Amino acid sequence: MQDFFTDEKINQSAFIDVSDMPFTEKAASYCKANLCGRYGRSWSCPPAVGDFNTLKARALTFDKAFVFSHKGDIESFSDEKAMDSLRDETMEILFSFCKKLKEKNISHLALGCGSCNFCKKCTYPDSPCPYPEKAIPPVEAYGVDVSALCEKTGMTYMAENNEVTFFCIIFFKNK
Repeated sequence: MQDFFTDEKINQSAFIDVSDMPFTEKAASYCKANLCGRYGRSWSCPPAVGDFNTLKARALTFDKAFVFSHKGDIESFSDEKAMDSLRDETMEILFSFCKKLKEKNISHLALGCGSCNFCKKCTYPDSPCPYPEKAIPPVEAYGVDVSALCEKTGMTYMAENNEVTFFCIIFFKNK
């Protein structure tokens, strides 16, 4: 599978056994704290995607995970447009991997960096999601402690200076 997950835009990557994935209720609680303002307002976020125990159980049906990071420089952390652009670049990498997995009929679960932002205003909870294949839940919704994950995989968690790093995970069944 290592050859499968290649993209020159990836900063760092690693494979990990799902049994070693650092799931914590504390990490999941960040979603409920609504720091991003999307809790209860998006089909890709809690509570719409499920609670911590349900999501963790779903992830544990897979045996391997591919973790990758994508980073970029921004002038200011308050520059939402630059942050969104970098996040969108990261999600495009994730979507390309998901497309290849789907073409090969490989069962997988993708977790992205932040809430889905394909619609100007999410239809949650009034109407079904118009883009369910793109409404990928964020890593945090599943309670993955990214800092602990980086320690386990040897990846760098914190970027330097004005670098921003986004993380994504793809769970899959190792054939």
